[in-house]
Parts: sequence; C-alpha cells; structure tokens
Amino acid sequence: METNEYIASAHIVKQGVIEVTRRITTIADDGAIDTVDTTYSISPGQDYSGEDESVRSLCQSVHTDEIVASYQVWVNNQ
Repeated sequence: METNEYIASAHIVKQGVIEVTRRITTIADDGAIDTVDTTYSISPGQDYSGEDESVRSLCQSVHTDEIVASYQVWVNNQ
C-alpha cells in the first residue's frame, strides 16, 4: 500500500482567512485508489507553525500586522 499526503490547495478567502485543502491518496496493493480531502481555515493571528512550507509562506505574506488587526476588529464586530 502506498500513501501520499499533500496540500491540494491553499487560497485566501474573506478577511485574510486562508483555506487549506490537504489531500491523502492511498493506493492499495490491488490498485484500488482512495482519496480523502480535509479542508480547514487558518485565521489571521492563528499559529500556523506546524503547516507545510507552502502554507507557512502564504500565511507569512498575507497575515501582516495590519491584516491581523483588521481581522480582530471584524471578529469583534460580529
């Protein structure tokens, strides 16, 4: 059995939130393929240190101090 896990997509949604889709593909010995996608969000100010390099790089460029402050104002006004 072979298993591959990777970031299928990472993009910016509203208010600087980054949506990440992680894909796990398993190929069984008999050739059967199973794919599972898990989608989650990373909000400005949230710890992303455990993410893949591509996601960390996106977070570092998007989650500036200004965006984090703006996001907090937006959250507080909800």
